[in-house]
Amino acid sequence: MKFWKHTFVAVAAFLAVSSTVVYTSCEKDACLDLKCMNGGACTDGFCSCPTGFEGVTCDEFTAGKFLASFYGETRCVEDTTEYPYIIDTIDIYLRDSTTLTLVQHSKLADTFFGTVEPVDKNIGVASRYLIIPTDTVGNFVRKVKVELHDNRRLTVYTQRTRTTDSVKTDCEFIGYKKTTIQ
Repeated sequence: MKFWKHTFVAVAAFLAVSSTVVYTSCEKDACLDLKCMNGGACTDGFCSCPTGFEGVTCDEFTAGKFLASFYGETRCVEDTTEYPYIIDTIDIYLRDSTTLTLVQHSKLADTFFGTVEPVDKNIGVASRYLIIPTDTVGNFVRKVKVELHDNRRLTVYTQRTRTTDSVKTDCEFIGYKKTTIQ
């Protein structure tokens, strides 16, 4: 009887250990609980977001963080001449579903159009930069760099180079997003 008792205990222990090993070695699909929105697709537990969306579940409109009025100051330097600061405002709004329009009140003639592109579409992280292509207007070549810091401080670097004599004017706007009081 002792033999059968020891055999039964050994078989039960073996089955318990084997079941535990098999059960714990199974990997749960990380995408089962993750619901990607706006056409995003889950791969290895991360949402791959389509252009125009970001976030863990692709639920944030990428350009949305740029859409606002920013109040601040602009300062320009032409060659070696520094001009005083100007109190200024920049408005950014949608031109179409992917293109943003940037209007600087002190330079209404300089209206820029740009897009926000993702840094890594596989993890839904978008750039904090607004991409504005270099363009030529009249006798000037314009280069613009727009950066949003912490979703509230906007920096706009503008360089205009006159094609006739290569004189450069560098301007920098630093402003903060207008907060809405409800």
